[in-house]
Amino acid sequence: DLTTTADWWTRGKYDINTGLRYDVRYQFNGSIYASYAYQSMGQPGDPNRSVTTNWDLSINHQQTLSPNTQLTANVQMSSQNYFQSTSLDYARLLDNSQNLVSNVTLFQSWPNSGNSISINLHRDQNLQDGSITSNLPNISFSHNQSYPFRSAADENKPLNELAWYELIGISYNGQFENNASKLADTSYSTGFDRFSAYGLQHSISISASPKIGYFTLSPYVRMTDNMYPSRTILRDVASPEGRDSLVAEKQRGFYNVGFFQTGLTASTRLYGLMKPDIFGVTAFRH
Repeated sequence: DLTTTADWWTRGKYDINTGLRYDVRYQFNGSIYASYAYQSMGQPGDPNRSVTTNWDLSINHQQTLSPNTQLTANVQMSSQNYFQSTSLDYARLLDNSQNLVSNVTLFQSWPNSGNSISINLHRDQNLQDGSITSNLPNISFSHNQSYPFRSAADENKPLNELAWYELIGISYNGQFENNASKLADTSYSTGFDRFSAYGLQHSISISASPKIGYFTLSPYVRMTDNMYPSRTILRDVASPEGRDSLVAEKQRGFYNVGFFQTGLTASTRLYGLMKPDIFGVTAFRH
């Protein structure tokens, strides 16, 4: 269905609001809402006459592309002063932390291999100062725990019949982020500082759960590697007045920061038997 409404004031102000809702069964559904606001202050020909226009856009979409592929979108965007010029809700007018957050996510999984990938576009708009932070895009790939040394014929075997190396499991997660920001500069009333950065992270986990006697041992190793296209070097520089200060120097290149964790846990189970022999109950195993 489609709905259109309009508000009109006799002294130079009008709003137009349009909303579309759609639903194709078993495929996709969503809605699109858009608004446009016009406001003039003063009479035509006045030296102080001003005309302002504001807009707002909201999109919600959900779609199943295949049994293993889904697309979701929740987009909210507006001009900075839209709510201040159109809202009749005092709580929203006085809210000092107004933010419009948008997310678009495409998810794909491959159940037989244990692999999945998620691509996300994220945007956060601050309506108070006009700052915008975004991830364009954020890509995450993961591989669930698999056992590379275990054959398909051994998948259904009891764990105590498998060799120790067949109990070794490996999982992986990789993430790429590209961040872009436009932040309000507090030192200037109308200025913005722009920043951008991207990086890649790999994380590999290796674990096993062999059973030795009555104990189950669980050794593990987790390795993480972060990749960056630049680094910042802080240098201590003496000024002519004799005071020391730190100077930041950005260097382009390819840099890695890696770390790992390792550990070992052991567990067992103790069982007991209680024989109350009451109410027809011979024993409790606990």
